[in-house]
Amino acid sequence: MRPRSVIAAILSIILICLGFGLLLGQRVSLIADEDISILDSPSIDPLQANKIATLKAGERASVSECRDLKHYIVPEVQLAYGRKGYVVKGKFRLEAGPFWQFDKGPLVYSCRALSAQ
Repeated sequence: MRPRSVIAAILSIILICLGFGLLLGQRVSLIADEDISILDSPSIDPLQANKIATLKAGERASVSECRDLKHYIVPEVQLAYGRKGYVVKGKFRLEAGPFWQFDKGPLVYSCRALSAQ
């Protein structure tokens, strides 16, 4: 095999992987249906987590990850001032958008099951 063929094959594989990565990623927003507390830890134990903010009903936050904690899934949100926190309980919904909506927050790969509901 010639060196150009090897380089072309490697670049093709890289582009295919990047394409699948972008297509599988989504931008997810959490919309509060009621006032919900944002905690500094994904724990439901009030002794292990402190309230760092409140998301008012109707407000949005960008989801940066969904943590699977065996018995429940906790969205990690990015607050307006840059700090990250966790939504452990409360009424909210997740709204997923395509990867090309750059103003909707970071790409997320771990919230597909929640945002499909």
